[in-house]
Amino acid sequence: MEALRAETSVAELCRKYSIQEPQFYKWNKEFLEAGKKRLSGDTTREATSDEVTELRKENQRLKEMVADLVLRYDIVKKNVRISVYRILKERGLITAPAHIFITAADEFSKRQL
Repeated sequence: MEALRAETSVAELCRKYSIQEPQFYKWNKEFLEAGKKRLSGDTTREATSDEVTELRKENQRLKEMVADLVLRYDIVKKNVRISVYRILKERGLITAPAHIFITAADEFSKRQL
């Protein structure tokens, strides 16, 4: 803002904040463009490279979490199916071979989804 109001020279500001002049002009251009867009009613803005990097990291972390949960779900689903079969078999409620029961259970669960 100091440079826009011509209170301080660009060279002085760059020395004061330890930045290169090309970087200053880049930021100044981005600032002015954002201001124009805001004045015209456009409230969206481009994500910064740091924001994009953070979003990519979060996206990767969430993908890993989903993969882990899917694996856990499959393991639990398989264990529940086997446990139910064993309980029913022990109580004499199942006389068919295991593969017939498990196939039927799979068909039933698919229809429920």
